[in-house]
Amino acid sequence: MTSNREKKRIVQAGVRRVMATTGWNPRTFHHDEDTGTTGRAAGEIRQARTDSVYCATDECADCVLARNESGDPTALCARHLKEALGM
Repeated sequence: MTSNREKKRIVQAGVRRVMATTGWNPRTFHHDEDTGTTGRAAGEIRQARTDSVYCATDECADCVLARNESGDPTALCARHLKEALGM
């Protein structure tokens, strides 16, 4: 019969062995959302939203005024800036 102390030692040794295996240590796991299918899809959606906003700003008088005042060719009015940021 195995004592509780021996069982605990066996379990701890097994945990150390599994955590030493590449990819099995939850303390060092870092999820990169841009690598998966969901991350790529989210990136495509963000890019499409930004492109559609910048296409609409060519006709917006407030955006043209903001560009002229700041000298920045990518400046946006408050409304289009919120749309570009997804707000």
